[in-house]
Order: sequence, then structure tokens, then C-alpha cells
Amino acid sequence: MRQFFLSYPVILIIAQQGLVKQHEDTLYRLSTNPERGTHRGTQWCRPNNVPANGYGSVNDVRSGNNSHGLGVNFQSVQGGASDHVEFRMYDGSLDPAVIQSQIKLSLGITDAALRHESNAFGAIQERLGTHKTNNRGAGRLEGAAWENDTQNVRQLLDTIFSREEDKAQAASLFASTKWQN
Repeated sequence: MRQFFLSYPVILIIAQQGLVKQHEDTLYRLSTNPERGTHRGTQWCRPNNVPANGYGSVNDVRSGNNSHGLGVNFQSVQGGASDHVEFRMYDGSLDPAVIQSQIKLSLGITDAALRHESNAFGAIQERLGTHKTNNRGAGRLEGAAWENDTQNVRQLLDTIFSREEDKAQAASLFASTKWQN
């Protein structure tokens, strides 16, 4: 039996990418400035590509995700204690509640990646635009349709936050934004 020992930065990177990819559509919705109505677009923050088999090393992660044009930039990841990632998907806002929510989202994603093993997150990827495409012309969802459509955001908030106040704040941001194309 062959075993692999990964440092925490490697586990963090791999798990973080899995978590971000699993909730991509939701995260880009939460990245929108509610005052603007729509996200600024993905020219400078396009979704990251994650290989089907994941990454084998820190170098693989960095080389595949080291652009200021990505939603999550791993350019400053070397496999050491000072590693950090750059969340570029967020729109600018002057609203302190929006800023605070988005900072908490970034910290929550990072903390969740540290708490879970690299394979703890689901393989289902929620690509940007999924909800808008699936619900085109559906109008306001209610009942089981609403439960099904918001399952991913509820799962994300339960995964990254333990405090009810943080979940409520992020849910408020979610309620004040719209799905993106």
C-alpha cells in the first residue's frame, strides 16, 4: 500500500480548489456588489480550471492557477508557511456589510479547507451560470423548487461557517444579489 503525506499548504490548496469549484456559481453570486445588480464580469476573475484528477503537487497548483485573471490566484503559493491565495472574484463595494461578508467568505473557505481532507468535498461542480441557465423563465421559485435551487448555497454556508451570525450575514448578501450568466 502506497501512502502520500501532504503538507497542510498542499491539502489547503487542493481542498480549497475543490470547495471553490463545487460552489462556483454561488460564490460568484456572493461576489456581486448588490448595488450594481450584476457581477462586473470575469475578464479579470475567470473561474479556475481544476484537473479531473486533482493536483499532484504545489507546483502543479501554482503553475495552473497563477494568473491575476483568475477568481482564485495561487501565484504566491510555494508550499511553505507564508503561502497565501488571492480571492479576485469579488466586486468592489463601499458597503461595510458587503465587504465584511466577502472577507468572511474567504476566511471561511480557507478555514474549511484546513478542517477537511482534500477529498472531503463533493465531485459535483457548480459552474458559473448553472442556476441562471437551469431556471431561465422560471420566475420566483417556491416550495420544493426553491429548496432544490438553494441547496448548494445552504451547504456552502454550513460548510464554511459555524456561527449562525455569519451564515445569516452571508444569506443576506445572497438574498440581495442575483444569479449570473
